[in-house]
Amino acid sequence: MSIQLAYALFKKERSGKLKIEVYVEIENLGFEKHICVKNPRTGASYCEAVYAGFVGNNQECWQASFEIDGDSIGEGLPFSVEYSIGGKTFVDDNNGNSYLIVPDMPEIIIRSGMIFLIDAAVDGASFFGKIGVKRTGEICDVKVLFSTDKWQTFHETPARLDRDLPEFYGVSVYTFSAKLKELKKADTLHFYLSCVVGGETFWGNNFSRDYIIRVKQ
Repeated sequence: MSIQLAYALFKKERSGKLKIEVYVEIENLGFEKHICVKNPRTGASYCEAVYAGFVGNNQECWQASFEIDGDSIGEGLPFSVEYSIGGKTFVDDNNGNSYLIVPDMPEIIIRSGMIFLIDAAVDGASFFGKIGVKRTGEICDVKVLFSTDKWQTFHETPARLDRDLPEFYGVSVYTFSAKLKELKKADTLHFYLSCVVGGETFWGNNFSRDYIIRVKQ
């Protein structure tokens, strides 16, 4: 597939708006690319995507984010992802069903890949956050590996099941929390995720770039 939704994050803001971040994987078919998130009902574009990194095997990651008014969702607002290059257009519309934003949207939709970060933060000596894991088999050993010195040394902390999203989404949400005094002195925190699903180990490393939190500005 030339374009595929990797995952999408949904966060309700205090303003009442819903913030949506969409990450897609595309096949690198040339230089001049146009990737956008669209409403398949109206043909209107929610937003344009920007290059986020090289994934490997001639695949790239592109990221798009936009906000919508929570009251405008109605019974559901669809979206699809579209990739145009050299006069050709490729679409991932969830096999003709579109991806659907509903009023009580869960934190994450995962289409490709197995484990992704929902959110994370550092507060003083505490490091905490949430992870989404695709539920395709028995899940175990979900953890976060992190470093305050760019992997000269590292630490790990387990993540614990918070809740299973409805079967339609097929994702379980895990939370993690760790305390480390070195965090107060760190400039940046590098980390990645790991889990075992159905006896196989999977890694989440922000498309080979590490997840990074800037602790000191």
